[in-house]
Amino acid sequence: MGLSLKNQLKGNTTLEGIIYGLVGTALVNVIFSFLPKFWAQLFLGKNALEISLTFQDVMWGTFFMALALLRARSSELKDMEHFKTKEYLPESFEVIIDEEVLTEIIKKSKKDSKDKMGILPYMV
Repeated sequence: MGLSLKNQLKGNTTLEGIIYGLVGTALVNVIFSFLPKFWAQLFLGKNALEISLTFQDVMWGTFFMALALLRARSSELKDMEHFKTKEYLPESFEVIIDEEVLTEIIKKSKKDSKDKMGILPYMV
């Protein structure tokens, strides 16, 4: 299988999360800088659109970064979801795993384990 799935997806999701965090923070700064000073001070920690870094900027960046990472993990789980519907192993207790059944299990799992998200068939 080469690199583990975690290592394959780690770089892309982290970079994507940082980009979403920076863009989201900039967008929040622009939006709240046009509102009254009370709201700008509450949500940004500053009265106007400035390049200074405040605690709220770090908070907003972390929030948007977490949203991007949650979206990425959610899409990964959706990609893996279809492997649950495939029956790699017999589910009833009455089935005896003989050569014929074992050959079918091996064929299914080998074919699906080459998929990028094929962790379950790879483990079978």
